[in-house]
Amino acid sequence: MTRKPSASLQALLLPFDAVLLPLGFRRAHTLDVGEVAIGGDWETDDVLVSAGFEPREDWGDVMIARRMPGTTAFLQPYWSKVNLDDIRRGRGVAVEVRQQRRSHIASDKEIRSWAEGAARSLLEVPDLLAGDNLATLDELIARRPRIGVPGLDFPE
Repeated sequence: MTRKPSASLQALLLPFDAVLLPLGFRRAHTLDVGEVAIGGDWETDDVLVSAGFEPREDWGDVMIARRMPGTTAFLQPYWSKVNLDDIRRGRGVAVEVRQQRRSHIASDKEIRSWAEGAARSLLEVPDLLAGDNLATLDELIARRPRIGVPGLDFPE
């Protein structure tokens, strides 16, 4: 039995669907654990986009990755994803740092507002969404410090 997505999850997914589905992406995976975390993954044969939001932290992020052969969106290693804000900064775009409000649980309206802005930001990287210039992602990954668990936090 398929469970109907919560209003919070819908508030996150719909703005990304509006941007990504017309570009040939398909929704691959969703996550809904209430106030803890909501998220979605969209994919083409070459590119993966992940959006996640933590309502009780009032914080979210968008990641882009080169699709790894033989993996699903859900199993794509975390290290292979690059934060959209890091990509934008690398292209000289001023990125606003959003303050977390830990004593505040984001409403569906606030989640939708964040998702609309984040989805619009994807339009600043049309080349990556089209599967072009993916070496940019590889370069950003290679510059990361090798801290954490090999294979999870950075390539083995």
